[in-house]
Amino acid sequence: MQPTSLRLLAQFGVVAFSAAFVALFSLNQFNSSLIPVGFNAVVGIGLVDLALLAWIYSVKDRLPTSKKNAEGEVQVIRAAMPLPNLVAARTAALALAASRSGAVLSGIYFASTVNAAVDFHVVAAQQTFWNSLIAGIFSIALIWLGLWLERLCRLPNSRPE
Repeated sequence: MQPTSLRLLAQFGVVAFSAAFVALFSLNQFNSSLIPVGFNAVVGIGLVDLALLAWIYSVKDRLPTSKKNAEGEVQVIRAAMPLPNLVAARTAALALAASRSGAVLSGIYFASTVNAAVDFHVVAAQQTFWNSLIAGIFSIALIWLGLWLERLCRLPNSRPE
């Protein structure tokens, strides 16, 4: 399995941004309506970030690490209390899902931020702007946490280079 590339995440974010912006902008132009983003979205993504961070700290010492010995060979160091294989595999899947969903969510929320900035003189648009902006920032944090957990879950390359 290849590690997640930033290019892939950027593509997810750009596609989500484009689709959401076209949908929100056309809704705003044709119906003169704005889809509000409530504070619950901010709280929800923030709680997901905190839960993922707690999971990272609870499993990071239970995953294998590696270091190079004096001959320059990579040595795998097993954890004292390693995770069961199924839990480790699910943790890797969680990491992949977190980074990809964070990319899509950041694209959607930043599209909502740009769309709300057009009507910033309206109070509801101001609330949507700030809530979308904060939710987008929390979505970027979700990307970062997902990439960090993925890096922790990668098995070290024990073959000499």
